Amino acid sequence: MVSALSATDINAALDNALKQLNETTASKSDLVFLLSDGSPTSGITDLSKIRRSVLAKRPPDVSVHTLGFGDGADMAFLERLAWENKGIATKIYKDKDASVQMHQFYRLLSTPLLTHVQVKYPDDAVDRSSLTRVYFPNYVNGTEIVVAGKLSDDRSEALTARVDAESAQGPISLTLQVDEVGQDTMEDSRKGYLERIWAFQSVMALLKDMSLADVAYDHQQLKKQALNISLMYNFVIPGLTSMVVVEPDSSLQLSHDKGQTQMDQQKQSSIGKNNHGYSSPRSSSSSSSSSSSYSVDNDPHFIVNMTGSRRAICFSIDGVPGDVLQLVRDDKKGIYVNGKIIGVRRQRHHRKPRTYFGSIFVAVGDFHLVLTTTEIRTSNGMTLSWKQHTGLIHSNLHVSIGYRRNATISIGDGVKFIVLRHHRPNNKAAYMGFYIMQGKGFSKSTHGVLGQLYHRSVKIIKKKQRNESIPKLTRAWLYTEGHKVRVRKSKRRDEHLKKKVDCWAVKNNGRGLLHGKWQDYLQPCLTCFKKNKT
Repeated sequence: MVSALSATDINAALDNALKQLNETTASKSDLVFLLSDGSPTSGITDLSKIRRSVLAKRPPDVSVHTLGFGDGADMAFLERLAWENKGIATKIYKDKDASVQMHQFYRLLSTPLLTHVQVKYPDDAVDRSSLTRVYFPNYVNGTEIVVAGKLSDDRSEALTARVDAESAQGPISLTLQVDEVGQDTMEDSRKGYLERIWAFQSVMALLKDMSLADVAYDHQQLKKQALNISLMYNFVIPGLTSMVVVEPDSSLQLSHDKGQTQMDQQKQSSIGKNNHGYSSPRSSSSSSSSSSSYSVDNDPHFIVNMTGSRRAICFSIDGVPGDVLQLVRDDKKGIYVNGKIIGVRRQRHHRKPRTYFGSIFVAVGDFHLVLTTTEIRTSNGMTLSWKQHTGLIHSNLHVSIGYRRNATISIGDGVKFIVLRHHRPNNKAAYMGFYIMQGKGFSKSTHGVLGQLYHRSVKIIKKKQRNESIPKLTRAWLYTEGHKVRVRKSKRRDEHLKKKVDCWAVKNNGRGLLHGKWQDYLQPCLTCFKKNKT
């Protein structure tokens, strides 16, 4: 009888299974399955000791296969344990039927055909240093064996391969002969089909060796070899390289997954990312505020750092679902940004329905992007997913998409936006935030709710308090371009920095701070950019 306990003792489970097999006569088809949803928490918890114990106690003809359940499973350890013991590792995903996944995995292993498969070539036929994996502990029904390598220059016309293996009936030996060796006739043989098979198999073998390496130096050397081959042949390998999508008139570029891309090497550093996946906030020499530079996020709250005020200036606009606000309009540079407001069901503790930006439109010249909570669409018909680390280059527009939640948009050397994608479980609403991280490339005539404020300055004069019940220095006058506006100390949450920042709040939808009324910035559609009434 098997009972589940709260602790995870992986070593005891494996030790018990191997002990039973050692007490019996192990056959060539004996399999051990380890099912785990976490890391060891009792008994021997040192992963290297567990691996050494299994290697020492496992009968030679027994294989150990591992299944990791959910996100808590240590797949790196499970894969290494399986590979070292002639097995296969698989992940059982929690959002799918586990029993179906387990059944499919068992069906794969339930029909073993051969064990100890060894592929051999004559020494003068191939470059032995170029061969990929030639030994396979198990060959089961539904799988395949692929060996790739380079032919020797002094080879004979016929290529001969010998395959030695163990079957249920005993040892077998097969000799395969190819009378005519297929030649790669593509113009660029480096990118030819057969050579790419060899390159991909080599990368896979290096990654496996890398996971099994106990010495850090060996691990780094193997990773370096795999990375070089991947970049040479434009392979996208998870954890090793990432992809940048380029316009048809440009060439595909791959980048190292650490963020040092080929575009960086070409001084296109505007896509660079910090540890959080998006560019650091623009620091303003004229402001000591710690908020992001010019932004709109949440309900929607605008937060801007303006010359002349140590605190940020903040205001809200009470639009309704369906309204489209023009955030940036620069006719001279051909840069336009709009945001479309969506609404969510009114919460019990709120007096009115909450509103957010549900989509952001960014146009640069004749090219534009529409960023929604589900995907990113371009004017040339391309669709990008938030679930991928990828990017796009179009003329002087560079887009870098971080995993699931942000996109950095750089235009030339002087304009940089960040669009954040939010999802909150409490109201089930996904929404967008827009941040101007750099705007020195804007022309002086830039307009829009945010754009008009970039080159403006303000002066704050604090008011004397007549009512003693009101805390001192909480109110002030804001002066800008001949306008005098009442402001009051407040706080707004900066979703970029994940904290509340101090600000001077302007009431009545930014009246007095913005040119004209806020309704003057409404657009008839998300992709429209008609001139404002102001």
